[in-house]
Amino acid sequence: MAKEQENVKSTSQENGQAVATDKIVTENESVSMFRLEREKCTGRDGKEYWSYAIHGKIRGRDVKVDFVAYDQGGYEVLDIIFDIADTAELVISDGQMTNETTGEVIKFRTFEARNVDNDGVEYRYKIRLARESDKALLNMLLQQKHNV
Repeated sequence: MAKEQENVKSTSQENGQAVATDKIVTENESVSMFRLEREKCTGRDGKEYWSYAIHGKIRGRDVKVDFVAYDQGGYEVLDIIFDIADTAELVISDGQMTNETTGEVIKFRTFEARNVDNDGVEYRYKIRLARESDKALLNMLLQQKHNV
């Protein structure tokens, strides 16, 4: 599912002067073959918290890719999403931004947890990888999925 192009106006500093730049943003969304799972964990303070991860196998090893809420308030949103089902879909969107002034292309990837309730209402929340090592593991898992 492709999202339409979106023009984004922003400002940057150039020699102490604010300069307006136009960026064109495009995103392609795909529902991944991964199920996002919620697991209980104990924090340093001894309290129980939820962690969010996908699991896979790389070269015979079991691996876990951890995700965290995009902001601190997002954990409440994730609770709502996981009230619907024990797992959620991991939606991966690849996109790019092109600065019309310089022609520079910046590629990015976004992640969302998604569930649909019995009434067909879709619940989504943007999440991010917990660590840089999780990014490497996810890229390895994605390469395996595309080579199958």
